[in-house]
Amino acid sequence: MKSLVVVVVVSSILGCLDASEEPLTSREQEIGVKPGHCPDPTDCSVANGGGLYAEQGGHIGAPVIGADVMVARFINVIDSNGVPSVVWEGRSNLGSSTGNYGDSGSGVAYAQFGTATPTYHVLSIAENFTQPVITLSASDDGSNPFTVTGAQLLDLRLIVSAPWHLLTFPVTLYFASEGPTAAVYKDPLHPQHRYSMFIDEGGPTPVPFCKLASAQPDYVVFQQGISVDTLTGKTTFDREDTVTISCSTGAIAKVHAWGYQYRNIPTNYQTLFEAAIHMKRASYCGDITTYTVAGTNISIDDVAGIRQSSFVTNATVEARWGRASDGKVRALCVNTTKLRRPGLKYPPTSTGLPFLGDCYPDDGSAPFSLKECGTLTPSGTVVSDALSLKLL
Repeated sequence: MKSLVVVVVVSSILGCLDASEEPLTSREQEIGVKPGHCPDPTDCSVANGGGLYAEQGGHIGAPVIGADVMVARFINVIDSNGVPSVVWEGRSNLGSSTGNYGDSGSGVAYAQFGTATPTYHVLSIAENFTQPVITLSASDDGSNPFTVTGAQLLDLRLIVSAPWHLLTFPVTLYFASEGPTAAVYKDPLHPQHRYSMFIDEGGPTPVPFCKLASAQPDYVVFQQGISVDTLTGKTTFDREDTVTISCSTGAIAKVHAWGYQYRNIPTNYQTLFEAAIHMKRASYCGDITTYTVAGTNISIDDVAGIRQSSFVTNATVEARWGRASDGKVRALCVNTTKLRRPGLKYPPTSTGLPFLGDCYPDDGSAPFSLKECGTLTPSGTVVSDALSLKLL
């Protein structure tokens, strides 16, 4: 079956915050939402934080000798001699004379653990219910690997190589007991662990890996099995060699905290997870452009029963989201009178036009127009699986 659909309506720009914003002093948090359960408020509306990897207006990554480096994911690899190691992919403006960002990456050079002076080879990075599990071996003896997880992570430091022209520059990532605060929801089936992670590049003060729009530290969340494009949000699933790291207020982690799963799930639920990412950012065209406003309360209704809101109707719905006939996940229709930012231009330049449902894909494919949701029947909304589309 081709599509599952997330349906969204903007309800209000008020202070009704998502429960995960309530304060609780702790280094490590667990958040889980059972399918069909909306803990607070009961109408399944949640506060929208905006961005993809970080909160809208926030920051992920670290300054490295005057530039920005974003580690988006770790990838476990095995070389031609059968030796395992870990590399990273992301974005940076290192080596750019114009300051422009581009795809970037390098390796995890080694690890330090505890008070021991030897360095350790990093064999793999994984996660168990979002709790990092990092496998190490002694640099001079790979026959006795061991894992570091849970409270042990406080004694771990990962030294990654940041590319700088033709050289590399070492940057240290480490977990810390100090950090921001968050609420706790515990669901043994779908917990979300959050960690304070900092970066030390040899300067006088380490910096948080994740920052909120207020410049305060944010948590880091590890999610294995998915690779999320750092610009468009397009999600590749069943990548067990990959562990994506993002901020707890970014769309990738927030969508999971709302109850949408990303690992070992059927194709229709994969569509649902990515659709929720685009929905959260109001990326109607499923590309780099977003139309959200941080702090907006959004009500969510989906065909899987993960979140169900009686406030979403045909008259109030902002958009329906799912997999379109071209195979891309995006909005399937919009109500242009209910957009979160009705005056925003597309593309967002001085020569752009007010967004009225016309999309100009950034991958070079042909432009297309989204229909008005109120004029569509279920069979026109999705490519297939039309009978399971929720009528609102």
